[in-house]
Amino acid sequence: MDQDGDDRMSGSTDGSKKRKSRGGDSSATGDGSTSTTGSAPQPTLVGPSGISVHNTDTSTGHASAAPGSSRTKKPRLDKGKNKEAPKGSNGNKKRKKTKTKKKKFPSNQTNAFYLHLRILWRLFSKDETPPLVTAEMILRFNERFASTNDAKAQIDQIMRASHAASAEALAKVQDVKRLAWLASSSKTSQNIQRVEDVFLERLFSSVAAIGLEFWNPDVAGGSPESLYNSIHEHIAITTFQVLLSAFAYRVLAPDMSLAKNYVLCRQIYQHFVFHYIGKKMRKEARKPGSLKEQNERDNANRRKSRLRENRVRQIKADGFNKRFLALAEENDAHSDDEPDPTTPGTYLIHPKQGRSANVTAIFRKIDERYQHTLNRPQGQRNDRIRKTPDTPLAEAHPSRRPLDVPIDYFEPVYFNTLLSARDRARYAKNGVAMPIAEKAEDVSMWKNLDEDEFMDRYGKAVLKLYLIPTEEELEQLDEYENTDDSDTSDEED
Repeated sequence: MDQDGDDRMSGSTDGSKKRKSRGGDSSATGDGSTSTTGSAPQPTLVGPSGISVHNTDTSTGHASAAPGSSRTKKPRLDKGKNKEAPKGSNGNKKRKKTKTKKKKFPSNQTNAFYLHLRILWRLFSKDETPPLVTAEMILRFNERFASTNDAKAQIDQIMRASHAASAEALAKVQDVKRLAWLASSSKTSQNIQRVEDVFLERLFSSVAAIGLEFWNPDVAGGSPESLYNSIHEHIAITTFQVLLSAFAYRVLAPDMSLAKNYVLCRQIYQHFVFHYIGKKMRKEARKPGSLKEQNERDNANRRKSRLRENRVRQIKADGFNKRFLALAEENDAHSDDEPDPTTPGTYLIHPKQGRSANVTAIFRKIDERYQHTLNRPQGQRNDRIRKTPDTPLAEAHPSRRPLDVPIDYFEPVYFNTLLSARDRARYAKNGVAMPIAEKAEDVSMWKNLDEDEFMDRYGKAVLKLYLIPTEEELEQLDEYENTDDSDTSDEED
């Protein structure tokens, strides 16, 4: 996992107001226009550092003469980068101001208990949901336990006693370990494998002694206070407190006070079982397969976030300037990948829609440098291996465009034909990050040039490839925005 958060463009309707530059408060000056004998003057734009360049033809990507009249207002390009937007935790610019939800319980109170519940339930990944409880199962259960108090007393007595692991319990432990191993890519499964067998044997021996074949609360159809659910709750909390006291979950650094705080355990239990798992069950019932899709999307986003962090780290280590760094600072600037079904540990790269081949090529080189600088000792795990498949893949989860990247992040044809005038104006204000592909190979020649010199040597050639909104288009955008702001104010009044 959002709406676009296009930055507002400022300026008067007559275009007389000066706009801030990327590097300071100086305004774009000089008409920068050029003309040739026997032809109409070409519309021009004033780019970063006050450099004037021609408008372009979307079909060819080359500078073009203005059609129609002998005098056309030049495109107006605000000098300066958009006002910096705050970043979210994943590196993307925040598109919408949202209220942050405070966690109900701290992780040291939930990690071990949630793992305990997943072991009991045999839920090893986030896209799994428990089986539904049938009326027949509840009837058999109620025949065994006369009342909640009697049942709880019986459970407490069983938990206090020392039970040798039954064959049934041993079989369940092996089953849990086997299933956890098969799903070892999930964090839950990895943590289950770190729990010693002796603790799992005690857990399943106790459940078997109570007379349950499977621990399975009635989330979908029963009240949390029903006899069936109350007994399942007590089994879960009691077994957890016993195992916690025995340091079964020490690898998760749990809050040990939970071993004597039944009330808090009950709150955590009901939140996990009836809110968290219940919500997942409803979602899966409405759209089968949606949890798996969401889990895959979340995993892809986490991998992409890690990729962004690695690239940003390497760009900084190589001493590139901030203009170039802006190409990589948002999650949405990077491509997804997916596990290669034929080669474990390898990931196939999805194409990134709209991103220029020039940016993609230099990102690949940055990845190579990052892998080289890891210099892992033999036997230690390197970072993921990403490769471009022989047959290009479609984007599994199409991502949004990055909000605040330089104009040359985009392929010119994509920028010129698919982006609105408003978006083109916004990205144009962000300047140019790197030369055209033919001149970008030797990064030492351009990566630390100041903006004026960079634009003189390389930037003008890059901007000629992009269709920048004209003066008239910018004025029209200003007029629409002023009208929209006025309408919003009237509604609020």
